[in-house]
Amino acid sequence: MVKIRTNQTKNFSVVEIKKYFLLGNTAYLQKEFDKAIAYFQKALEILESMGGFYRVANAYGNYFCAFLQDQRLFDKAFQNALEIFKDAEDLHKVANAYLSLGILVAEQEQFEDAIAYFQNALQVFEDVEDFHGVADVYHNLGIVALLLDKTDEAISYLQKSLQVSEGVKDFNNVAKSCHNRGVIAQQQQKWEEAIAYYEKAIQAFETSGNSSEAAKHYLLVGPLCVEQGSWYKGLDYLEKSFEIYSKENDYQLLAKTTYQIARTHHLMSNFDKSRIYYRDALRIYEHIKDQQGIALCKTGLGWLMVQIGFVEDALLELEKAREIYGQLDDQLRINEVEKMVNLIEQMKEKQLK
Repeated sequence: MVKIRTNQTKNFSVVEIKKYFLLGNTAYLQKEFDKAIAYFQKALEILESMGGFYRVANAYGNYFCAFLQDQRLFDKAFQNALEIFKDAEDLHKVANAYLSLGILVAEQEQFEDAIAYFQNALQVFEDVEDFHGVADVYHNLGIVALLLDKTDEAISYLQKSLQVSEGVKDFNNVAKSCHNRGVIAQQQQKWEEAIAYYEKAIQAFETSGNSSEAAKHYLLVGPLCVEQGSWYKGLDYLEKSFEIYSKENDYQLLAKTTYQIARTHHLMSNFDKSRIYYRDALRIYEHIKDQQGIALCKTGLGWLMVQIGFVEDALLELEKAREIYGQLDDQLRINEVEKMVNLIEQMKEKQLK
């Protein structure tokens, strides 16, 4: 019989702790709070059995569980955790605790409390010269300002986050701040500025090797470029997105990318390529049973058929699209299709005269 040494037992326990905290976090994000509490409590039972070495982690878990169970228990548990962190002179954990707390209460729309916790975190991060943490706090302050419709304040915080992040080559925060600056510019209809920030976010994602987020931003910025008349630039971004999603199983994003490529070729009067991509997008949307996507493809195909002279085929596609939009109660799209159908009918009447 193999005897298990003490350090081996500890290692097994650490694995169990990580497992239960991971399960708890997953349940929490899915808003399955009862499950989350059960998993965290299981992790805490193991932590408590392991004694003083894990006091800090135990305290951290306790204040999080208290938040989930009862807001009234939270302040006391959190203060206990902070005291342990301070006693251990672990100021990084103090700052991260404030930051985590700020994010949690912001999710509960307790924005003033969130701002207060973020400011506490900022002060400690600055004291210990943790500029990655400083950038993260500025970014979160910017997000809260956005949620409070304080656009100028949000821009100021996001710009500070961007400057600090660039200084320490924190590409993750560079990308996040640029993305949100792009969102603000897009909301303000400052299209060139929005595209510039999204492109800067793309560069950061590419530098950090985050191909998933890069692909999402190719798909985001591509149609924007197309709308501004930069068809070839937009198409280049969309094709990069297509290349990535073709290798993955995210059919929703693959279909969306394929549809946008079809639409771009359509605008460029590349009718053969456009028809191929519309058909490909349609097959994917049918596979995932996305009725809105199916109707969009049929609408695009219908108008394309008119342009290349297949009027009856066009009417069939548009009638199918109108039927789906009716099922979805999308009156705006129904009106668009009806305008197309009426225009085609008028064209047919003129041809008969």
